[in-house]
Amino acid sequence: MIKWQRLGWIDYLTPQLYWEFGHRLVAFEVLVDWWSKHAYGRHMYIGHGVYRLGSSAVWRNPREMPNQILATRAYPTVQGVYFSAAVHLMATRWGDRLASQSCI
Repeated sequence: MIKWQRLGWIDYLTPQLYWEFGHRLVAFEVLVDWWSKHAYGRHMYIGHGVYRLGSSAVWRNPREMPNQILATRAYPTVQGVYFSAAVHLMATRWGDRLASQSCI
């Protein structure tokens, strides 16, 4: 995919960064930084795993997802975010919570 991105064969890339800040293997902040450096002038949209919300102590933190969204905005090579899957936003009311925190 990176080759395709670099050569302009695709219009956008949507990496799924479903790990949290400080994850023991590769932290969200490391992943978003790496992907932002590999946009090659094409659009980049960071994927967030909404299905993870509430699944563990980290994902019960009401600031984890908003902080991730805000972190992506620090990168001019990232055009936006997307959520997988929207049904989880609706079912858990996290969409309302994110909107009330001025993240989306």
